[in-house]
Amino acid sequence: MSQSTDQLIRVNEATEVTRLVDVLMELPGAFLVLDDVEKKLQPVVVASFNEADNLLLVDITSVREVFQTLKNGMGFRLVGYDQGERLKSAVLKLSSWEKSEDRLLISCQPPDAFEVLQRRNAFRAQLRLGIECEAAVMCDGKLLVGTLKDLSLTGCLMELSLQAAAVLDVDDRPLELRLCFPNRTRFSIEGVLRHHKLYFDQRNIHVGFEFIEPSLQRDQKLSYFVREIEREGARHAGKEGSANYAPSVLFQYADKTSAQLAQNKLAKNQERYPTPMAKHLGRLAEFLDSQVLRLKAGGSIDSPQLSSHADKLLDMMNEDREGVLFALNCIPKQPLLIRHCLAVAVRLVDVYVGPEVSREQAKAVAACGMVHDLGKCLLPAELREAEVLSPEQYQQLTLHVEQLVDQLGDCSWLSSRTIRAVIGQANERQDGSGYPKALKVGRLTELARLTAIVDVADAMARDRADRIALPVDAVCHHLLLDDSQFDGDLVKRYVRHFGVMPIGTLLRYEQGELAWVTALGSNGLPEQVWLTETAEWPTVDGLGALLEGAELDSLGKPIEIVIPSDT
Repeated sequence: MSQSTDQLIRVNEATEVTRLVDVLMELPGAFLVLDDVEKKLQPVVVASFNEADNLLLVDITSVREVFQTLKNGMGFRLVGYDQGERLKSAVLKLSSWEKSEDRLLISCQPPDAFEVLQRRNAFRAQLRLGIECEAAVMCDGKLLVGTLKDLSLTGCLMELSLQAAAVLDVDDRPLELRLCFPNRTRFSIEGVLRHHKLYFDQRNIHVGFEFIEPSLQRDQKLSYFVREIEREGARHAGKEGSANYAPSVLFQYADKTSAQLAQNKLAKNQERYPTPMAKHLGRLAEFLDSQVLRLKAGGSIDSPQLSSHADKLLDMMNEDREGVLFALNCIPKQPLLIRHCLAVAVRLVDVYVGPEVSREQAKAVAACGMVHDLGKCLLPAELREAEVLSPEQYQQLTLHVEQLVDQLGDCSWLSSRTIRAVIGQANERQDGSGYPKALKVGRLTELARLTAIVDVADAMARDRADRIALPVDAVCHHLLLDDSQFDGDLVKRYVRHFGVMPIGTLLRYEQGELAWVTALGSNGLPEQVWLTETAEWPTVDGLGALLEGAELDSLGKPIEIVIPSDT
């Protein structure tokens, strides 16, 4: 290529360097280049990255002859080619090695920088600190809003919240992408999701899209955007020759009001929680969001992460049981599937775990409850949203149970008995009318029968495609009357434990006030409530005073259970 079509960029920003290391590991092959005069490309495989030891593992089996040179201290670089780019790491040094009869692996510290040689039409203009552009993707009728990280003529990289992971699809379906620059210039284009990377520490996900259906008009607009982003980046960085650059009109707000509105919108997209325990529960929800994306991409449940988050849930319950139960109402932006899984996990642990249950067993129950319904994310959207199922659709629906169980193979610390009860049999009914195996009461353990009650009680209290949500007292009444499908003694145990106005219920009192139940007395009635002015899910600004004792009595009696609005 001629010089006019190539651009050499040095990348040393930590997040981007990490992404490029991931790219090298995903490539079928890379190259090692000794830091000598010859600069010969030696074929290797960048095998893995050990986060605990901060070491990059490289397989040099096919070029064993360079090992002694590396061992003697010569530096080397790693090189890879990806979508029109040449990636070349900073100079690295051998740290350790592993030799066997058939393999030779070396370890080194990961690079702190890369040189990236890009074709001009594949050049990615990065939005640096202080340069912002709103980016969004429409997926299954939901607009996922985030920020633009880079842009080229062929694609873009967006940063979205971890909540988006549970909504995104990883198939080749075209998705509508939207860009909105500070000066209100808007641009829409269709693209296909090509790669993603989760960042738990930053609580976000980077998603790469490839644009489709090229056109001259489209490319002209993209060229303008790319040029302005690059130019504004140079101006902000104070690069040589940029001192006289005028600010790009793309990144100029019309007035101070527009700038403030943009900042408010950005803040609104950052999740804020009304209680400390709600914030902790939000982190568990984000973990489940990430697992949905893993499953959609053909992966399995992350065993170490599931273990860690199950421990966190138990610790939260031990620290503040009532706070966790109330916090189930404080994550309304999460997808329904995630909220349901967390609610089942929390309530199942609360009603099932007692002094006779070991920590290990309690942890298994918590873990299985957290993921018990995630297999549904693998079902087609039209099946998940259907109001009436044909026999064929019903049969397809039942497959989500085994599909999830198959992805728990790495979770050897989970007992098969608990997996079977909480995941495999949550949808069974004691009269044999459930799925996937139509088991009857004699083949269902107590844990399985209790899980079914907890599961359906939460499901009935939420809106679904085929029906609206029922108030919790109506749910309890239904379960108490239906002793054919559900164990009557266990239903009574459930109702006694949580009450008919459980923690997290929104009540209207005789004096007209609305209040959330935050604690129950020994008689099963509200002992403490949190005032609110609206029939909406709890927010940072939407909760008023905590009332108990005489102040609570002054409200009169509760006269209605209110189902909050999702709007």
